[in-house]
Amino acid sequence: MQISAQQEGPIKPIRHFFAEHSPQDFARNIYADMLLLEPFGQNFNQPIFLSQEVTIQEVQTFSVNNIHAKLILPSNECFYLFNKGERALKIKNQSVQLFYTSTLSSANEFLVQGIKKI
Repeated sequence: MQISAQQEGPIKPIRHFFAEHSPQDFARNIYADMLLLEPFGQNFNQPIFLSQEVTIQEVQTFSVNNIHAKLILPSNECFYLFNKGERALKIKNQSVQLFYTSTLSSANEFLVQGIKKI
């Protein structure tokens, strides 16, 4: 059994998402509809979206010990990444896809649920 486990390769986590949308498309076409669906909570989770390929232009870390980060795209969308400040610094100027939800406080602010390197 150990031999077959070694041949299978590493287990990769599966990310479930509702749809693939660019952050700009979300802000223009989906944000207002999301506000109508509130309140989200237990047994009615906010959907997770997958961005198209994006490049992180700027990373700002914040809080004590810089454990949180704000990722800024060239088109000025902001993505907040909690408890992963160091990881955020490593993806600056790289192309990635982001699993995200909306903060629902602004059309161009999002919460990162996961990162997919390209």
